[in-house]
Amino acid sequence: MSLGADLKRERELRGVTLEEIARETKIRASLLGYIEDDRFDRLPAGVFRQSFVRSYARYLGIDEDKPVREYLLAEDRLKSAGQRFRAAQAPRPSLGARLKTRAGGAKSAAIFPSVVALLGALTIFYFVEVRARTGQDSLTVPNNAGVAQLSQAQAAAPAQASRNNGKRVGVSGSGDRSDLSVLGELTPELPSGTPSGARGDSVAEPMLRIKAREEAWVRVSVGESTLFSGILRSGDTRSFSLQRPLNVKLGNPLGTQLWVNDRVFGQLGEAGKTKTIFVSAENYQSFLAVPDPAGPSPNPSRVSSLN
Repeated sequence: MSLGADLKRERELRGVTLEEIARETKIRASLLGYIEDDRFDRLPAGVFRQSFVRSYARYLGIDEDKPVREYLLAEDRLKSAGQRFRAAQAPRPSLGARLKTRAGGAKSAAIFPSVVALLGALTIFYFVEVRARTGQDSLTVPNNAGVAQLSQAQAAAPAQASRNNGKRVGVSGSGDRSDLSVLGELTPELPSGTPSGARGDSVAEPMLRIKAREEAWVRVSVGESTLFSGILRSGDTRSFSLQRPLNVKLGNPLGTQLWVNDRVFGQLGEAGKTKTIFVSAENYQSFLAVPDPAGPSPNPSRVSSLN
């Protein structure tokens, strides 16, 4: 099966249309259709073709690298076929042109040894004649040069010490924490009256959690940014912060369970139909199910957060 046919099959399994992918990726539906038909020559040239294939795969939540590799292989096959076709159509040089080319190569081969010999002679002349005229005095280093350099270094040392007020500047380490020591002082720390919670404690925020009771395709986005898009296996869970409103699309609504903190959502759709909902910290309560005292609520402590 070709790359385009594979992508089309994955799209139809998720119940997604080309128009929906076009709205999200900003790629025209006609160009997406060319990808499914393996008509890559109809796409804009250059890096756009690879980018279009990657965006298509990213929206469906499948591995982006595999379709891109398959596209590059198909592109190489098309280029090789084009080169073979152009080589077969290219006119064969005449006998006179081939003989002229050979004569030019023979003439260049005869001149090359002469050029090499001339360069060698010039090199020998330089080292024998020019270097011999160079006086040895110009290469002599004065005996007092090292003393002069040492005196300059000693003269610069007091100026540097005066800038540092004669105190050491360095880094001191303690455990896994390093403090910068400037003029013998440690970097300032938080005031002793600072509450302990100001360092790491945060106020609890609403978290949307999605759990797959059976295999289901899920896509979660904020505006034009996709937070997650892919297949959740049975038992998989994903969590997302509700600091910003979320756009959630469920390929299998009956096979997924949603809740905010420990409050479970009710039934969100019908079997065989995709469902898209807009969830925020202000409206999530409208999706909650009627409390069931006999039914256990999900345990948020066993859920891993992505955000």
